[in-house]
Amino acid sequence: MQVCSADWLRDSIEYGTVLILDCQSQLQYQRYHITDSLRVNLPPLLLRRLKKGNLSVAAAIPCTMMRERFEQGCKSKEIVICDSNYSESADCGDLMSSLYTRLATDKCRVRVLNGKLSLC
Repeated sequence: MQVCSADWLRDSIEYGTVLILDCQSQLQYQRYHITDSLRVNLPPLLLRRLKKGNLSVAAAIPCTMMRERFEQGCKSKEIVICDSNYSESADCGDLMSSLYTRLATDKCRVRVLNGKLSLC
């Protein structure tokens, strides 16, 4: 799994070269998220469909406007998946891992943010 640092992400945001998929819960996302990130959080049934390859990543984005932003940029921009507490030494969350696998299978450039969210 390819990871990126907060510094790399900060620079990429400044240049407009990334899409950020945020895997936090709704409450965490409302309290603290990176501006313009796309929230992705799936119930268990849809997560199983994503793992099996029967659900697109775009379908996992609940907001139509955000889904359209994802579809427009997913092939041209780097995609960064983040959560509030991911670190390389910890196991990647089930949702993050499934998103990463699906995006890599779809030939997208994808990374996981290493560390806590700190770029509001």
